Order: sequence, then C-alpha cells, then structure tokens
Amino acid sequence: MCLILFRFDPSAEHALIAAANRDEAYDRPTARAEFWQESPHILAGRDLEAGGSWLGLSQNGRFAALTNFREGAATPHQGPSRGQLVSEFLDSELSPREYLSQLEQSAQHYAGFNLLTGNAHELWHFSNRGGAAQPLTPGYYALSNGNFDAPWPKALEGKAKLQTCIEQGAQAEELRQLLLDEQVFENGLPDTGIGEELERLLSPLFIRGSHYGTRSSSVVFLGEREFDFYEYNYPYGDLTQPDRRHFQHCF
Repeated sequence: MCLILFRFDPSAEHALIAAANRDEAYDRPTARAEFWQESPHILAGRDLEAGGSWLGLSQNGRFAALTNFREGAATPHQGPSRGQLVSEFLDSELSPREYLSQLEQSAQHYAGFNLLTGNAHELWHFSNRGGAAQPLTPGYYALSNGNFDAPWPKALEGKAKLQTCIEQGAQAEELRQLLLDEQVFENGLPDTGIGEELERLLSPLFIRGSHYGTRSSSVVFLGEREFDFYEYNYPYGDLTQPDRRHFQHCF
C-alpha cells in the first residue's frame, strides 16, 4: 500500500475501519484478493513477482498492512520481500507485540517499510526506519510512504475526509470514493529525494502516471467477531469499470 487511512477504536462496533490505495507499476504481476490455496485462512491480494502482500486479514480476525518507505530513487533490493511481513503475521499465532519484537531483530534486512499489525483489540505500528514498535491509541490515522502519521498533504486531506465519512455513517462505496481524489498538491510536499516534479506526481490520493499509479483500493471493517473486506482493482488506472470483490467472514 502507499496510503492507508484508518480509524482504530476497540470500543466501537467496528474496531478498525480502513481505506487504502495500493500504488504500483502497472505491469507488475498481481493476483486479486482471495483466500490463499496453500494457506486458506489468509485473505489478501498477492504480489506475483516477489511474493507476499500489502494488506490482508486472517479467518480469525488478524489484520496486517504495509507501505513502502520512500527513500530517493528506487534501487534493486537484494534482501527478502517486505510483502512477506504481511502474510507472515497473518499466518502466525504470535501476538502483534510478540511478532514485532521478533521482527525488530531482522528488520534491517528489508527495504524501508511501515507495518501495521493487529486485531479488534490492539493495533501496532513498526517501521525499520526509526523507533520501536508502538501500540496505537484510539483515533484517526494516515500512513503513507514516510514517517508514521507524517503530515503529507494527501495524508492530512484523506484523514479529514475519512473522519467526516465515518461520522456520517459512510459505507464501503463512500470510503472508496474518497480514495479516488486526483487533486495534485503544490505546497507542503515532503522531500524524499526524488525531486519536486515527481513529488507532485505522487502527491494525490489517487495517482495516475504513465507507467505507475494506483492499482487498487481496499476497504476494511473489522469487528470483534466478523469482518467485511472490499477490494477494487483498476486496470491501468481505469476507474470506469473497477473489478469489485467483497468478502464477509464471521469468526
């Protein structure tokens, strides 16, 4: 993922409500969200080039999502795939704290990442680009390709829109719509080492480039005993006919 907007509140009917966009090269092979054949308790999309995923749930209510940490021009990474962290947590029986404690020992072998792990009772964040794993308190958050809850324009805009939508009782389609905003921001952009022109290109919530852009959106409602997971795929950034998938599961 490259933008995850979410509210976490264990006292609410849905402890976690998340709306997220995955940005990726259009030609990178990807499988749509489904229950994995070799691990049928995992529900997630799959990166067919390096393995792993960017966001998923397990049949017992575990949740994980990941964003890359932008650090200048992309260079080939020889270590393990970051996407494996999502599927490894979903496949694990460790608590979020225990899993992240173990991950901290090997985290520097991965390219830069932000990782969310949790369930309806607790949600944790960890990045291998600074700081120890931290439990999140109830509230609204936005996670993009920098430090946790960094005030990037699209993160601030998205978080405000998410809060309004949730307070108005928005359903999945309304949450998806807020992710489709293509407004380009000119001010307050981060400096991640890629130059101003590319920072502007990547500044919208929904990115539409010539070779790279928003490939899919995900919406999650996670409660104590059930979840709803929606995935919308956009072939080559085409919004006219999204491929919609909906999974509902009780546990």
